[in-house]
Amino acid sequence: RAVVRHPEDVQLWLQFVEFIKSRRRMSTGDADEEDDGHSRLLSQVFARAISAHPYESQLWIKAAAHELEVNMNGSAARALLQRALRLISDDKELWIEYFRLELLLVEKIKARRRVLGIDGEKETGDSDEVQATGSEDTEDAGFIDLPQLDEEGGQDLMVEKLTEKALAQLDQKTAASAGNLTEEQRAAMSQQTNAYLQGAVAQIVFEQAIQAISDDLSFRQELIAIAGQFAGAEQLRQRVLDSIHQDFVTDADARAYLCSVHLSTISTESPELIDGLQLAVENFKQALSELDTPEMWAKYVEFLSQWLDASESMKSLQAYFAAQRKRAVAMISESRDARLNEELALSCADVIEADGGDVLSWLADATQRFPDSADVWHRRMSALVAGNHDGLNSGIASSSRIDNLFTSQALLQAPASRKLWDLWFNWTELWFSRKDVSADKVQARYMSAFAR
Repeated sequence: RAVVRHPEDVQLWLQFVEFIKSRRRMSTGDADEEDDGHSRLLSQVFARAISAHPYESQLWIKAAAHELEVNMNGSAARALLQRALRLISDDKELWIEYFRLELLLVEKIKARRRVLGIDGEKETGDSDEVQATGSEDTEDAGFIDLPQLDEEGGQDLMVEKLTEKALAQLDQKTAASAGNLTEEQRAAMSQQTNAYLQGAVAQIVFEQAIQAISDDLSFRQELIAIAGQFAGAEQLRQRVLDSIHQDFVTDADARAYLCSVHLSTISTESPELIDGLQLAVENFKQALSELDTPEMWAKYVEFLSQWLDASESMKSLQAYFAAQRKRAVAMISESRDARLNEELALSCADVIEADGGDVLSWLADATQRFPDSADVWHRRMSALVAGNHDGLNSGIASSSRIDNLFTSQALLQAPASRKLWDLWFNWTELWFSRKDVSADKVQARYMSAFAR
């Protein structure tokens, strides 16, 4: 009754679906009969929900999962995701789940072959085609019967046409088993089978996906992560990696990802880790020779700092990263005009301070280069307040110099920075607590600040 009265509420439909699933899990008695009933009800609910909300990707995704996992119908799951993409072709989650589906179907074939002891090159009749296309007939009528939606139009997506063609070529293998083909034709059919098992259809999905969503690095990273979950998908994973290198040449995030992505496949306990880390450093150096930008240098320093902290228990490796990081900061310092931006200036300040270097001189130069940066001014003034030292004097003279730097430069250059004002107030309280300034002067300073 709730979804009838409020069909516009997507969350209500999703809750209805989860309720039916929970009832199915708790069912007792004749399990097969109850499962069939729940499956039919879910299929009906999905059809109604999608008809009411054809642009809600989560409904399509859950419906496809129901077809695959409950109804054991891979082709129906594929068809649902393809229909969804006709309506919302720029939806990342739909493409991700479609990509995952094709890899899952291949995995099912491989698992079946392993059980039957079938070699990947051996012809096996038509059993694999049923698995590949997911078109095995059953007596159950619980599949989702979703009529053509007005929003879909009459045009198929290119990915539908290419997938259909690839699967049609694979299905020709059935004819080969009938014995009416030559050995050369049989070999060709076997090659089509092997292409499918190597992820040919999943590659079609990937290529169409990056045409629909072309400039999203995180999208491709998710596809790589999914491909990495399936044995035998190494070539497909490499194809996605190659596409990042080709399409994101000047993107520092992408280049940094490519420099170290191989580490995701190496355990921290593996003896291969050290070689992998050294390879990542060399990859970064190569990337920097091609993309010598502040953003790329920032990614390199971040990587070195991350692994310097992570290698605390391995002193030799920690010394290696410390030396590499120190050298990187030195190279940045040598070409500050070309290689330095605000973010990198702050990162380098942290490194210089950690290494016991002259961080105040570095920050003084940074505030000259980026005079309007509240973050850089805050970092410099924080360092001065913490040490109560400006590099020239100490004691009361130093306090006066710090205060003058606050009022004549920092707060004038970044007047809208709340954290800089908070730091100045804290500094004033500290100054007053040490009797370096009178209460009247503190009051006058506050009134002057409020008047700005």
